[in-house]
Amino acid sequence: MKVRISATVEDKNKKYIDSLLKNSKYRNKSHIIDTAIELLKEKEEAENEK
Repeated sequence: MKVRISATVEDKNKKYIDSLLKNSKYRNKSHIIDTAIELLKEKEEAENEK
């Protein structure tokens, strides 16, 4: 299930998100954020296994 959230980001990060939307495989901002969270989760889990 997907849920709606609100987020505030730095201007430089918003500009980066906009550039990703124009130049890559991401469908929308939600897709970018979901992907970023999954990558962060994987990184955190890998660090906790050490």
